[in-house]
Amino acid sequence: KIHEVEAIDMAYFSDLSKGFYTVEQFTDMEQTIITSLQWRLNPPTPCSFTQNFLSVIPGIIMSRKEKLVVLKLARYQTELSVREYSFL
Repeated sequence: KIHEVEAIDMAYFSDLSKGFYTVEQFTDMEQTIITSLQWRLNPPTPCSFTQNFLSVIPGIIMSRKEKLVVLKLARYQTELSVREYSFL
């Protein structure tokens, strides 16, 4: 689910299982997994956020080459911020 633009409705998963599992069973299992992991889930990295953000910009507004330049600059700025303790 980390790369989804919007949350997926649990009814969709229930439909995929052809009704074998209910929405409540999916919700309960998701809660069990998250609780078992003690909510230690990986948030998006700055680079993955930038990639996702750039992917929604239409090509008519920003070319692929321009997007690659922005991504390269974002990576560079991220690397610089790691060096600076006040950004951590």
